[in-house]
Amino acid sequence: MQLDILTMKKCIPIDDFYNRSFLRILTDVCNTNNSKVNMNEVLTSASEIRNSTRNREWLLSLYMRFYLSLEAALNPVKSEHFSLNIPQDIFQKVHGQILPAIKQPIFFTEGLGEEVLELILKNEIVKDFQPQIESIFKNSYFNNDDLQYKTVLNGSKSVIYGCKNNTWQSLIGITHELGHCISEGKHGYRSFASQLRSEYLAQILEENLVRNVLLERNMTTELKQWHRYQRIVDLLNFYFAIREYEELSNLSFIKSKIFSKTAEALRETFIRNTGYQLVYGFASLNRWPKNYTQSLYTT
Repeated sequence: MQLDILTMKKCIPIDDFYNRSFLRILTDVCNTNNSKVNMNEVLTSASEIRNSTRNREWLLSLYMRFYLSLEAALNPVKSEHFSLNIPQDIFQKVHGQILPAIKQPIFFTEGLGEEVLELILKNEIVKDFQPQIESIFKNSYFNNDDLQYKTVLNGSKSVIYGCKNNTWQSLIGITHELGHCISEGKHGYRSFASQLRSEYLAQILEENLVRNVLLERNMTTELKQWHRYQRIVDLLNFYFAIREYEELSNLSFIKSKIFSKTAEALRETFIRNTGYQLVYGFASLNRWPKNYTQSLYTT
């Protein structure tokens, strides 16, 4: 039994799962030759994009559609000036400089009270796909000293590298990478279209599986913090997608930049991999709750 975003629709309770234009965008991307480009070889720097008129125009057309969809979603009343309302106190600082790193809720570092892989496997969302997930876990590499989570191709299979110390952070990190592994096992990993699918499923699985665990444990305060954290992740993804659009188009959309050029360099994909901010932006836009009004200033 294969798990992809179509079957995830049936087992994840989320409003407006296929909202706005994501499926249309994905269909368009899948039906163009440009979607077959290897992102690791072609979409690697802004200079290469600019030097390739075909790739640049194709990417810019997607960015234009993303921007219009984002404006419609976050500015439904059509005010004259569209802007991202991102409170700066949600970011970490070093020597007074704001970093593109979100302050994490305290419960992230707390223990789960049980083994993290077993907790994932028994979750309602993935219970019908245990053999596939067990195989991914079996071939993955977990090191409690490695606090970075990533998906790595091992032979022909995508596996997880990261920490398995049975904290909430390990649950979040492993679940996100599990979404990548599941998607890449079904659709591959090199094309732009497969990257869109992969990031989308990783975000959806992470948000909803962790939400399920919090609901099961009646952790209402932490659940509110979790939803707020996820929306801040979305806003950060929107911000850098627009910043990349600015860099590619030589236009200006953001009046007051949040981060300095030095701080922006800490978001590695923004500096090294042109096109990835669009991937993150589309994934976040598609899961953004309709008519979301919760204040991000509330702790």
